[in-house]
Amino acid sequence: MSRRTDMFNMDRMAEDTESERRAKEQMRMEARKIRSEELEKQRREEEDGKSNSTKYSSRNSSVEPPLSTYSNRNLDLREVKSQLSQVEDKLKNAMVVNAQLDSEKQLLRYEVDLLKDKLEDFIDANHSLSKLSSERKKEISYQKMQIAELTRRLEIARQQIEARDELLTDKGLILLGATDEADVVEENSDLDAKVAVQNGGTHCPRIPGMALVSQELANVLALVPGTDLESRLKRLLLDKDELQARQDKLELQLEEERERADIAQRYDSRSRSRGLQDPEDAKLLQSARAQTQEYKFKLHESLQKISALEGD
Repeated sequence: MSRRTDMFNMDRMAEDTESERRAKEQMRMEARKIRSEELEKQRREEEDGKSNSTKYSSRNSSVEPPLSTYSNRNLDLREVKSQLSQVEDKLKNAMVVNAQLDSEKQLLRYEVDLLKDKLEDFIDANHSLSKLSSERKKEISYQKMQIAELTRRLEIARQQIEARDELLTDKGLILLGATDEADVVEENSDLDAKVAVQNGGTHCPRIPGMALVSQELANVLALVPGTDLESRLKRLLLDKDELQARQDKLELQLEEERERADIAQRYDSRSRSRGLQDPEDAKLLQSARAQTQEYKFKLHESLQKISALEGD
């Protein structure tokens, strides 16, 4: 921009110098013209005066020059001066008008340069926008292709799911964990998401486990409290461990009660052989027998539950 301004100033100085030279040249030409006219007029007047003086001297034989010649010369000089002053005034006015036109010309040139700069800026901006538009069009085309591919894959997945459901229905099986359990929020999902974001990855929720089971087992699992298949299986394992512990405890208690029953039976047989039996001992013996029967029932029930769990 500074280089352009320097060139603009140099052009302006050159034009000003050229206009001044032309004005001076025009003034010289007009002055020469006026002077040549004045000299031509003086020459004609001198020739006319000589011819008149010759005629007058021949007529009157007088040596004195006529007075009219001097008066005519003075009048001619006055006219020339007045014409010269008029020409100078016209020249000054022309120079003022020329200066105004030069200033307007320079202003118009400056405006033209500004418009050229704006046009270049607009051209650059248009080029950038065209390039950006082309890139956006390519990106949109690529995204459309991706959407079409994902739509095709989704349709294939739907068809596969429908075929799977039909096959499971035909076989009388149920896929646990493939329906409502997939939407369950895990306890540590927020923590996993934060860790994934810190590591620069994207958090994908973990798909809960699924399994193919029969209708009977599905009904049994539906009675077990839990959010998904994994939690229900964990609950069943815990129940199995608790039942196993209770079974061991009951077996131990049963063994103790058996020992007590044996002792009571031996004591009872001895008492009967002797014909002596205390009422309190009889009551204790009856209580021990009832408790033994209760432990046997609980043990039998626990064994049934454990065998059912092991069979599943």
